[in-house]
Amino acid sequence: MARDPLVTTQWLADHLSDPRVKVLDASFKMPGILPLPKDDYLASHIPGAVYFDVDAVSDHSNPLPHMFPSAEQFGRDVGGLGISNGDTVVLYDSGGWVAAPRAWWMFLSFGCENVNILNGGLKKWTAEGRPVESANVTPKPATFKAAFDEKRVRTMQQM
Repeated sequence: MARDPLVTTQWLADHLSDPRVKVLDASFKMPGILPLPKDDYLASHIPGAVYFDVDAVSDHSNPLPHMFPSAEQFGRDVGGLGISNGDTVVLYDSGGWVAAPRAWWMFLSFGCENVNILNGGLKKWTAEGRPVESANVTPKPATFKAAFDEKRVRTMQQM
């Protein structure tokens, strides 16, 4: 039986101080929509959350936007966000897009099995009156060894 990838806001609140639980704001907006998701993050995010920029963690040699990077780049970028292979990752977004599930799939594709999505995202978190903070969180870099699982991705030719 597959593990439920969703965690509740109560679960996250109970585990927010656990140093092995890493929270990432994976919010995304279509180009031209303002304010930018990074600016939204800087204004208000779950305490300790680091911003996961899907455009930064992508294959910059590909002209298409936010294509999967190499395993080496993913490991380097995610390690730079303070995530190691033994951590529990909780992804959320600010709503309106499927950004957190997309990042969840990306983490799974690169070998992070203990990755979750915050059920209800930032909207539910704030609606419940839970704390938020502003400004950038600078994580302590970690080592993440990524291994790409090609079974989780399909090419245009395969479809």
